[in-house]
Amino acid sequence: MIFKIAKWGHGAAIRLPANVMESNQWQIGDQLIGRLDEGALTLKAAPKIPVEIRHELTQYLLAVKERSGGETKIEDVLKELENEIAKRNKEVHGIP
Repeated sequence: MIFKIAKWGHGAAIRLPANVMESNQWQIGDQLIGRLDEGALTLKAAPKIPVEIRHELTQYLLAVKERSGGETKIEDVLKELENEIAKRNKEVHGIP
C-alpha cells in the first residue's frame, strides 16, 4: 500500500484510507503509537484510558509530584501506583 505525505499547516500528514481505519478499528481522534525502524514506520493503537480513570490518574500523579516537591522518578511513581492498585484490589475484591 502506498501512502502520500501531504502538507498540513506547518507540518505534514499521512492520509489513512477508510479500509485501513476500519480493519484496525481506528476512529477519528484515536491516538496511535508510531515506531521508526530503519526507515519504516509502524503504527499501532495507543491504549484507550476511560475518561474517569484518566482523571483519577491525573489527580494521583499530581499528588505524587506535590509530595515529592516536583522531583520524582518514573520508577518511584510506578512502584507507588502498583502498591495502590494492590491495596485497592485487596479492599474491593479480596485479592491478595
